[in-house]
Amino acid sequence: MKQYFPKKFGQLLFVFVAFFLGSLTFHFGVQVLQAETKKEKVSAKSTAELYEEQFQKTSFENIDKLKRKLTDFKSPIVIVNFWATWCIPCMEELPSMVKLSQKFSRNELTIVAFNSDEADQFKNIQKTIKRFGINKDHMEIVPDINASITDRFNISAIPVTIIFQHGKVVQVNNGPVDFNAEELNLKIKKWLK
Repeated sequence: MKQYFPKKFGQLLFVFVAFFLGSLTFHFGVQVLQAETKKEKVSAKSTAELYEEQFQKTSFENIDKLKRKLTDFKSPIVIVNFWATWCIPCMEELPSMVKLSQKFSRNELTIVAFNSDEADQFKNIQKTIKRFGINKDHMEIVPDINASITDRFNISAIPVTIIFQHGKVVQVNNGPVDFNAEELNLKIKKWLK
């Protein structure tokens, strides 16, 4: 039988095809990674934009039945926290949140804590206020009835803390925060300048 290609040519052709397919796979993989990274950036940007939009729109009635808007607070830093009394990490971070509120004046920093308890909401909030010695100077406690505000902020798990500087998102924490952490306190001081 007559051979049309020398044996070495077949081997070279195999190596070339393997190299070409490997390069193509690598190039495609890089494009997928770049698309995913771009998608994450767009998603993060969209989340910040959503939070900033809701900051401008959100009105509520606090535990004392006073009607407020997030934009009513004139402090440069507004910390929005989503919590519930059944949420163990939420309850663990609450004392440090109270201490943070004592380090800064209400002209510098305001904390608005949206509670999403379903059963016995007012009773549970009152117990928590008493347990931690929370007063009006520490934070605005807001019963988020039917979790309507939590839903508008697209919060799916708590605790979540969003820190705004002049209505713009500067930090988001999904999960518990140590509000006494040196790093956070330094950031707040920097944002106040």
